[in-house]
Amino acid sequence: MLGIRYNYVRSILAVITMALLAAAVFLASDAVTFFLLMVLVVISAMSWINPPGVYGWLVQGVCPFCHGHVVWEIQQEPEPYNEVITAHCEDCGRRKVEFAYQPR
Repeated sequence: MLGIRYNYVRSILAVITMALLAAAVFLASDAVTFFLLMVLVVISAMSWINPPGVYGWLVQGVCPFCHGHVVWEIQQEPEPYNEVITAHCEDCGRRKVEFAYQPR
């Protein structure tokens, strides 16, 4: 497992997704292989929202302060469309809001 500072995890996921997309475009010899690679591209792109997603076995976010394990959380309030994505360290308890949307 790669311990990577949490703000670089999405960059690593982008590199993996682009490699899968390049493999789908250049190496897919038949429709089935192309379809399976495109499914992997979509799943990789979805893991950008809540990292590390399906790549939890490969990439682990590390806190820059205490080098503890970082976990991303998606919090949805009872009202529709209110969402907050936070990254927090399980060891030191520091939190960072990465995305917040509240319609007006």
